[in-house]
Amino acid sequence: MDSKCDWAEVLRSFRQRNNLKQEAAASLLGVSQAYVSKVENGAVQPSSALLKRLAMLIRQPQHRPTIGLYKTAVRHAPYLACLFSLRDGQVFIEESSREFYRRGHPFDLEPQKGLVNFDMFGEDGVTALKSLVSAGAFDGKFGLIETVWKTAPRDGHPLKHFKTLLVPLRSDQNEWLLQASLTEISAADMAEAIKAWGGPIRIFEHDEEPPFSWP
Repeated sequence: MDSKCDWAEVLRSFRQRNNLKQEAAASLLGVSQAYVSKVENGAVQPSSALLKRLAMLIRQPQHRPTIGLYKTAVRHAPYLACLFSLRDGQVFIEESSREFYRRGHPFDLEPQKGLVNFDMFGEDGVTALKSLVSAGAFDGKFGLIETVWKTAPRDGHPLKHFKTLLVPLRSDQNEWLLQASLTEISAADMAEAIKAWGGPIRIFEHDEEPPFSWP
């Protein structure tokens, strides 16, 4: 594990997501409750023995952070998929599927992880993404979001159209992320969706079931 980690936060997060009191965490780690308290308060640096035990516990499936499970699911998805987060008003890619980068244009403009490059999306995509941010998509207000968009013009690359399905997910720290699944569609499909939806975005509440028919 990274020596530059904030071990106080790592230990605290481990306890919180597993609903453990300090006494229970101390028992699992083979230390005293007072020692756990001092590590979490930053009063002491954890010993190498504690770090090894903590790393071993975190690797166990039942103790893994939820965000880690989300990233694994997205990374191994056999289709276009990525995981978005919102930090300080900016959209970041937390993880992407391998297919995301095999596909080439327009995803070759994107970093595998990090700040989103809006040049990928084109004017429609940028408008849609900004609308999602302002509507509270990263606050867990909606159950499902569908949007259609087309790529930005680039020399030598044909115009492409996409439908994106966005599902809000909550991390162990109660931060909301958006898991995006993308499908390439035709220009006619995009026009049909915009006409049927009254715009490029369709939003469903948590208790709504989206229709299975297109659009």
